Amino acid sequence: MNAPHSFHGKVLCAATILFSFSLPEAATYHVSNSGSDQNSGKTESAAFATLSFARTKLAARDTLLLRRGDIFRDSLNLSTISDPVIGAYGTAALPQPMVSGSVAITGWSVYQGKTWTAACDKKIEKLFADDSLMPLARYPDTGWLRIDTVTENGDGSNTAITVKTLGLLSRNSANYWRGAQVRWRRWSWWFETRSITSSTSTGILALAGKSENHIMGDSGCKGWHFYIDKKFEELDAPGEWFYDSVAQKVYFYPPGGVDPSTLLVEGAYLPTGITLAGGTVDNVCIRQQTLYGLSLSKKSAITRCRFTGIGGDAGGAALRASWDIADSRIANNIFENNLNTGISWYENSGRKGQTLIQYDTLLNTGGFPGYGGTGSWHGVGILVHLSSNVQVQYNYIDKTGYAGILLGSDSNYVQYNIIKRAMWTLNDGGAVYTDCGRSTIRNNIIYDTRGDLSSSGPWYPLGHGIWLEFLGDFRESTVENNTIVRSGCNGIFLPNNFSCTINNNILFDNAEAQLCIEGLDTNSYIDPPRTQKLPQNNQFTGNICFSMTRNQKALTFQSQFDYGTMQGNYFCNPFTDSVVSGYGTGNKRYTLYDYTLAQWHTQFTWADATAKTGPIKRPSGMSESKPYGKGAFIYCAALQPLINESPAAQTFSLGSTGYRDLDGAPVSGSITVPPFCSKILVYSDSTLGVITGPVPGSIGSFSLKGPYIHYCLTSKSAVSLLLFDRAGRRIAFKAGNIQEPGVYRVNLRHLLSKRALATGIYYYRIAVSRGNGTDSRNGVYLYSR
Repeated sequence: MNAPHSFHGKVLCAATILFSFSLPEAATYHVSNSGSDQNSGKTESAAFATLSFARTKLAARDTLLLRRGDIFRDSLNLSTISDPVIGAYGTAALPQPMVSGSVAITGWSVYQGKTWTAACDKKIEKLFADDSLMPLARYPDTGWLRIDTVTENGDGSNTAITVKTLGLLSRNSANYWRGAQVRWRRWSWWFETRSITSSTSTGILALAGKSENHIMGDSGCKGWHFYIDKKFEELDAPGEWFYDSVAQKVYFYPPGGVDPSTLLVEGAYLPTGITLAGGTVDNVCIRQQTLYGLSLSKKSAITRCRFTGIGGDAGGAALRASWDIADSRIANNIFENNLNTGISWYENSGRKGQTLIQYDTLLNTGGFPGYGGTGSWHGVGILVHLSSNVQVQYNYIDKTGYAGILLGSDSNYVQYNIIKRAMWTLNDGGAVYTDCGRSTIRNNIIYDTRGDLSSSGPWYPLGHGIWLEFLGDFRESTVENNTIVRSGCNGIFLPNNFSCTINNNILFDNAEAQLCIEGLDTNSYIDPPRTQKLPQNNQFTGNICFSMTRNQKALTFQSQFDYGTMQGNYFCNPFTDSVVSGYGTGNKRYTLYDYTLAQWHTQFTWADATAKTGPIKRPSGMSESKPYGKGAFIYCAALQPLINESPAAQTFSLGSTGYRDLDGAPVSGSITVPPFCSKILVYSDSTLGVITGPVPGSIGSFSLKGPYIHYCLTSKSAVSLLLFDRAGRRIAFKAGNIQEPGVYRVNLRHLLSKRALATGIYYYRIAVSRGNGTDSRNGVYLYSR
């Protein structure tokens, strides 16, 4: 009976011995600017001095701690070490330790005028002064040059651009611009950086390399913009700089005319900061690399780090991860002022896991036009490609050159994010843009997607809130519970998608349409090509599409497609009952026809038979600056919209302003908004100085001799009263008579000279003139005989 026990004990002992040999105890090392590479590194007082030496001591699962407040101007390649841990030590009040791709530049002297110079033996690509990126010497100092003509070969090579305004410069001689470079808005969604191989006195520039895509014709050539930099003779404005690699000198025109010795001036030259084949990095600042700040190739945890000033002419990303990286966790980091992409995630989609990219803050990503390298999908906040089951959630993204979040592969999640000011320097994309299927996009709050045209050729602002791409007959995506406001084009753009679920989104004040749905009759982009038109089988339920101006559309669609099923949606433009708009067919394919809900449902089998529109409309001719009839996100005391950006429900006070819900019922007191959701209420009147008197009914009072409108004056005023029918036609008017303060009621029959008033809805406007100006109150009432 004892033999088995003894046998198991011997096996356990042997296993313990084997385990102890295979997993030696991990060591902890320290690095400090005040340390020495002659030290042991094992304690804070015996820290190493350099990352490169510390690298030679590290083994699997070892910890390397960097002292807070120190800057380590070095790279750290740990790609051959398993699961190292990189962290910080020292006084918590000090800044995070910095792994920097730059060299500090000192020893400044005046070169000429306001330009200074200093020696630098590193070939720098970017210059920072007190952590702010400085512009490379350029022409023009601000703004853009406009292209007149372009010629190039069919493969995009041998490019020559003509700019007549360059030929007018007195300093422009043959080959003046040779050796400089153009940063060129080559097309709507990418920039190109190209060297100039020769130039003429008439303004023709020959460029090295190839165009990203060979796009010709008037739309592909004329009117696109660029500027020229990397030209020493153009160093003539505050902030500009130039590096002479032959003389190994930096020239700098410091902002504000200050002595650059009073600034921390740094030149970026190292391509990469930290390279990991899996491991942990916590509480470290990674900054000013020219390509990648942190590069990962296996499962990793990156937490509480700061990434800033990363990227350059070769593109790059602040955090780059590729291939065997499933189940990683990227959380609570800050990405700020990076030149290209914030997080670039290319995962082996064949390895099923669950990566979390969450609670990160990304500010100003790809926001410096032309500085993020050449090509498409640049200037993105978070890019996920070749991946599946990646959860991009609870992130805050403000100002991206292109998309805030871009999905390039199926079956990923974008949820509970706040995205502001996407598409800031480029066009034709979205705050959330997908070039794939089976995406889940829910409970995101999206503001002010732009679609920038400041450097564009002839184009249209195509900054959408959420855009599911049309190229691949993509399918089975879910878009639900998102709030999208003030996009430069559509709130949700759904062209040529199949079996998608679009539910309970709130789309408000988006410039073109709140929801735009389209299709392709055939599709040559897929293999094999689709040659016949197919029903889309999408589902649209409970969406609120609320336009804020006369020109905005609630819903636009192409008339020849069957989009699926629609139920319980709300489409409102406060100026009209014609709230949905369809394009014609044939030679009318670009003509937009407006329909009432009844007309829409009669003509299209897929239309929403249960759709609603706002019951409160605005009289025609009424100023759009007046709030009556307009939807509003309610404002609290801090003047923030009633859009709940938090993970907990919030209750907001409505104050004394008169509001109604979307069905017209009065709302007062307070309103509670669920997490990552929003509410729209409607102004039921204008409260610009006219106070309502005691009114028995909620809208007006009626009697056999009525109807009456009541009002109350708070001071002596001239009062006029106008009455409109539902079409906005003025049917009665009472000239302004001086009246004393008090409560008044007007029998509208007197305005009509006792003419019969038909049962129905009417609008009135009371205008009150005083010495300090004119105020008005607008209202609506129902007359019933």
